[in-house]
Amino acid sequence: MSAMPRREPSRPARDGFRFPDARTEERNLTAQLAIISAYLLVLLVLGLLARRGMPRTLEGFFLAGRAVGPVLLFLTMAATNFSAFTVFGFSGAGYRIGYAYYPVMAFGTGFMALTFILIGIPLWRAAKELGAVTPPELIRLRFRNAPLHAAYLCVMVVFTLPYLALQPMGAGYALKGLLGIPYTWGAVLVTMVG
Repeated sequence: MSAMPRREPSRPARDGFRFPDARTEERNLTAQLAIISAYLLVLLVLGLLARRGMPRTLEGFFLAGRAVGPVLLFLTMAATNFSAFTVFGFSGAGYRIGYAYYPVMAFGTGFMALTFILIGIPLWRAAKELGAVTPPELIRLRFRNAPLHAAYLCVMVVFTLPYLALQPMGAGYALKGLLGIPYTWGAVLVTMVG
């Protein structure tokens, strides 16, 4: 069995930067693991505390009992918008293209607000009136058309699954880069906590 290759002791680079030695890297890794573990634990505790007051119904689970106010709704939509694409895709495109790429994000944010006002509020009212929990259910109750309901459900699944899969993938790559753990472990960990 071969031993791990020895790293060179800390040496200065041309610009005066010193590469960290193994002990410093180990301390950094421990601190990073502690911070990420604490963050995931806080998320888990907040989730458990938040569910205590919610009714144990589909409406309570998916819509928070229809009690989400505008501030929380805005933060939820912002979190949806600031996904793995924003962290990795937007920053990478901004690096390659420069400031010319920033209007893409501005357009996306503005379009989200416009869509919320023109489509979201009327759909929210209709769903509340009909007692619908999901968009396909709203289509079924509003139009009483089973093929339209099935088609809408299929379209939602086809376009939502890649977006949902992108989040653990992005987190897996981030944790691999930050902590050096395998990509799969990071993706599974984030999926379990999420």
